[in-house]
Amino acid sequence: MSVAIAVGLLTAAGVYLLLRRELIRVVVGFVLLGHAVNLVLLSAGGLDRRDPPLGATDPRHTADPLPQAFVLTAIVITFGITVYLLGLAALDTRAGARRPGDGAGQRRAATATGPDGAAESPEPTRTGEGPGDRSADGSGARRAPRRPGGERPVEPE
Repeated sequence: MSVAIAVGLLTAAGVYLLLRRELIRVVVGFVLLGHAVNLVLLSAGGLDRRDPPLGATDPRHTADPLPQAFVLTAIVITFGITVYLLGLAALDTRAGARRPGDGAGQRRAATATGPDGAAESPEPTRTGEGPGDRSADGSGARRAPRRPGGERPVEPE
């Protein structure tokens, strides 16, 4: 009964923290859910059987090694995912990433306008009527637009 209460509390706290906005709280919530899963797996193997599997006289009282192997695998997987999530949280903190609704979009829009208030274009627009915009065979067919590096995509033959 006490294991079921512990599993319920760990699950509730883990889900609560997973729904938070901060990444560190999400990581802690994931760790708590991992602990809840480990307790469920151990309780599935039977908590009242504690005799060692080797040298015991009655096999009904020995501990089942399969749930213990599952728990060990779950611990390794949880550790790996936790390290990955902590790495993402560190990158997010280091990059100074903005969250939606913090006004970052308004600041970007304000810096994209010129001194007279008109929007500045990062690249000049092309009309498409230059000498290099028609095919070389004289058919008048339009070529594909240039890529950012200046090269054109390969045309199928």
